[in-house]
Amino acid sequence: MGVITSARAFLNSLVSTEAQIGVSVLIAALAGLGGLYVLPWIYSEGLDSVNRILENEFSGDSLALRSILRSTQIVVGMSAVLAILVTWGFFDIVVTILAGLTQTLPIASRAFITLLLLYVGFVGSRLAESRLRSYIDQVSHINQHQQSIASRVLQISIFTAVGLTTLSIWQVDLSGLLIGAGFLGIVVGMAARHSLGSLFAGIVLMLSRPFEIGDWVTIGDYEGTVTDITIISTRMQSLDGETIVIPNDNVSNETIINYTDRNRLRLRLQVGVGYGADLERAQEIARKAIDQIENVRKSPKPQVVPTEFGSSAVTLEARFWIAHPNAHKRAQTKATAVEAIKTAYDDAGITIPYPQRTVGQRETASSSAETLTGVGARDWFRSGWSKPLNTTQHS
Repeated sequence: MGVITSARAFLNSLVSTEAQIGVSVLIAALAGLGGLYVLPWIYSEGLDSVNRILENEFSGDSLALRSILRSTQIVVGMSAVLAILVTWGFFDIVVTILAGLTQTLPIASRAFITLLLLYVGFVGSRLAESRLRSYIDQVSHINQHQQSIASRVLQISIFTAVGLTTLSIWQVDLSGLLIGAGFLGIVVGMAARHSLGSLFAGIVLMLSRPFEIGDWVTIGDYEGTVTDITIISTRMQSLDGETIVIPNDNVSNETIINYTDRNRLRLRLQVGVGYGADLERAQEIARKAIDQIENVRKSPKPQVVPTEFGSSAVTLEARFWIAHPNAHKRAQTKATAVEAIKTAYDDAGITIPYPQRTVGQRETASSSAETLTGVGARDWFRSGWSKPLNTTQHS
């Protein structure tokens, strides 16, 4: 009431219409200057500050900041209108408008605070993600999969806190909501137990790190290169270019072979030499042939050792290492090793034997008798086997 009394006293001093028009123009000018120039400048400076905080990762205008700017401009415009009405003596209208605004002010303030919380949550998640990325770039024990999981956990935590705070501002009973969420969680858990199993398995994979994106692995019956690791599944590209998606709970239950974990891989190749060949000479020739291959590592040195006596040859096994292994390099190196050993043995006159089988037939009295036909067989049996056996077959 004191404000209204002071306003009435001030208006009583404005006895002329020209003075009222002058005050109205001044109020409109100030409101226009503040709403159209000062507030947008503050908005621009605030956006630049956010960009500096987020290291220029906050591209474009923010919906929350634009909403705050528009809301503030509306408030300034409405205040100017009310001030002009008071200047011209419309106190009853102004009091009615203020009474209505007083009733809607709590709702408007809650909506404003909700919008502000959403903006803070969005900026906070971006800031946390930026700081997390900066920290991960400085360390080597966190892989891309763990970075993705940590970012998602941070975002979920921040927006969960914003959501709970917003519900409390709007005076929502959280106890009933939590009870309903508990029952809903039980139902969802029973319906999506396989997905939840994959979810927990993904967390275990994140902590154990048996492989990373880009590794060449074998998971159960599948072999390929890991292209993506999510919280639910693992994606691989097979050697034939196929995309394989394996749920993480299946991955955790299978045997995993990682060929690139130690950044080197040993290959084995078997070749047979004849029993008459000099084994030491054959081993040395094969070893030199393998040692000249480009992809074969010089340390550890290639080895060629005899392993078994075959049916037609002595089996030699060549063992050699390759660096930075992948499926293509393994196949290419083994093919080159086969060609090199074959060429070296041909030049040295060492034969690589292949299995041979000789088929023979042994004649007996019964088999000879079966070859007789017609009268010859009958005369032989009648003579009591006293005559010489005639094995000539009559046509």
